[in-house]
Amino acid sequence: MHTHQAPESTWNIWRDHNFIQHLRSWRVMIDFWSTRFEDENKCLIVLYEDLIDVERGPAVASAIMTFLGEGVVPYESIPCAWHKVVHGSAERIHRPHKYTPSYSRKQLLQITENLTQLSHAYSNNSAISRAISLYLETAENRLSLV
Repeated sequence: MHTHQAPESTWNIWRDHNFIQHLRSWRVMIDFWSTRFEDENKCLIVLYEDLIDVERGPAVASAIMTFLGEGVVPYESIPCAWHKVVHGSAERIHRPHKYTPSYSRKQLLQITENLTQLSHAYSNNSAISRAISLYLETAENRLSLV
């Protein structure tokens, strides 16, 4: 578990050395998993941002429990369990951020290009489409600042 953010100079070196490989791997992962389930009801797509969100998180946890079936946590206790796990753990182990990791203009253009291609390819899948739209909006906002 990481408890400290790497120095920004270290991040920049790692990013520049690994960016293309990780972008390709991410794209392959999206393509691989999105084609494995013909029935959308047999697949649950969860955005990390939704899972950790104070408003949406408990509902996402409930959706996960419903998708997986009855489990160890009674359905009515899911919001409490979510809060304990997501926010209780985060408060103890969350590392402070000294900076927001940056990307070059070229890298942000590559990200937006990939997301745009994915948005066309998966426009008929509402869950994937929503995730891609959110990430594309974030990338475009960051690009406008570079």
